[in-house]
Amino acid sequence: MQGNVLLALAAALLWGGGDFSGGMGVKTVGGTIGGALRIVLLSHLTSFSVLLGIAWLRGDVFPHGAVLAWGLAAVLRVDSR
Repeated sequence: MQGNVLLALAAALLWGGGDFSGGMGVKTVGGTIGGALRIVLLSHLTSFSVLLGIAWLRGDVFPHGAVLAWGLAAVLRVDSR
């Protein structure tokens, strides 16, 4: 199999697994909006922690200067809509 096919299959598996486990998590906490928001927050914090860990292990540098400023400006612009 080609690399693209393997990446597509891995993405589909992970996306489906995340969708299923998120739905089951919301059911477990009672199916309320507050429970759903807690599950979403927990999943985002977990994935961000994994992302930071991978970046740290790779030795990637934290963006600074103009790159960081443009990134923050983009986030603020999207959130202000």
